[in-house]
Amino acid sequence: MSDLHTGENLTSLLHLCTYCGKPPVSGEQLKRCSGCFAGPVYCGAPCQAADWITHRTAYHGISRDSDFYKSVMEPSAQMLGYESAYALSRGMSEYLEAHKWTLAALIKAYTLLHFGVWQFAASFPADKVLLLELVSLGPDRNPAEGFRLVSAHWRTVGEWLREADIPSDLHDPEVSKAFVRAKKATHSHFAARARYVGVLPVCFTIGGFPLVFWRMVPQYTPSNPMAPLTEIPWVKKTMNDMTVFCLWCINHQVVLRPPRTVDATRPTPAVPGRLVRVRGSWRWRPFFTQWTDLSEDPCPELWEFLQGRMAAGDQPPTFYMNILDMFW
Repeated sequence: MSDLHTGENLTSLLHLCTYCGKPPVSGEQLKRCSGCFAGPVYCGAPCQAADWITHRTAYHGISRDSDFYKSVMEPSAQMLGYESAYALSRGMSEYLEAHKWTLAALIKAYTLLHFGVWQFAASFPADKVLLLELVSLGPDRNPAEGFRLVSAHWRTVGEWLREADIPSDLHDPEVSKAFVRAKKATHSHFAARARYVGVLPVCFTIGGFPLVFWRMVPQYTPSNPMAPLTEIPWVKKTMNDMTVFCLWCINHQVVLRPPRTVDATRPTPAVPGRLVRVRGSWRWRPFFTQWTDLSEDPCPELWEFLQGRMAAGDQPPTFYMNILDMFW
């Protein structure tokens, strides 16, 4: 990969380390967990070790050695146009990486909108998950457009498993027990940290594919003492606008990223761009480096979408991002 590390900012690479958010050292490659569905990538052993609790409490599907994987998952992936379930896994990994910032912001804003932040520990039901439903658009695409996010909503664990098309003899008790263990392990690991208030399970389904895939996301009260109450009407409108904006970007292949290397999972103001193929590698190319430069070019669809669509008023996306950042 050394020939790719010239002439461009390395943060434009599609894949950055899952933990530190940095590109690989020149001449090196990020290392993927090959045993996981849509597995994470790391720049080295220290980041893998630091991220282990998050990694090991995520459920990445059913073992490739199982009869169910071979007899159901493989042909299901092939019916969606993929060569194998592993090929679908790689496609989803790249899709999640492309929209990593946007998904993190969407999850945070959606949770604040429905459960607040100061009240999360008391108000979030123990049997609820945030379910993100995807539809595959097929293989061999730009990583940002391999799937469509059709909905984000709250489900009980039982409802989610039924919608995941997993036979009851598999998800009861195998997956259900693994889910409970993962949630408890995440809570035990983060409980002693300042401002920690609970665990948000985020689950994924893919239409037509029997997938059980989740990530446990620890929740915290805001570090900013000036964070407003989420019950205030204008704050609710702002969080609603942020979810609408994130969903639109994801489903229109607009990739949001901070213009420099920062915490990729925190909604520090990001700018829009596209993924383009450069010398055999997918790279992010921003439309501009600050929102004041927004115009009809080079993304007229984004320009049109932002004209009078937001409930909180005629505010630039940085307004929503900065408000959301106060709750981190």
